[in-house]
Amino acid sequence: MNAAGLEDRRNVADPERRRSARMLIGHVPDCAYRKWNDRAPAEIEIGVIEAWYDADPIHYPNAANNAVVRFDQPSKMSSLACQGALMNCYPLSNRSRVEQQYTRSQLDR
Repeated sequence: MNAAGLEDRRNVADPERRRSARMLIGHVPDCAYRKWNDRAPAEIEIGVIEAWYDADPIHYPNAANNAVVRFDQPSKMSSLACQGALMNCYPLSNRSRVEQQYTRSQLDR
């Protein structure tokens, strides 16, 4: 990717990361707890809500409906929230190689 393409991506990503950083969680449906418990590595001792607040806000281009995403580095899990509800959790390893690289590139800043 050339420098102009990288700058364009940052221009889109920065506001999304700021929105994610401001998102407070008011509701966590049972399915989100189950997904965290099923998908997070066994050695991770924190729950999904604590992981959300400890996680790094990231831009995730596939997030729809005003959803925002954070990435928890110790568990290598992404959590997706929409309108104050934590809706989904998934391991980075389940994403495409391109999505994994894009997520990691945001953490190296």
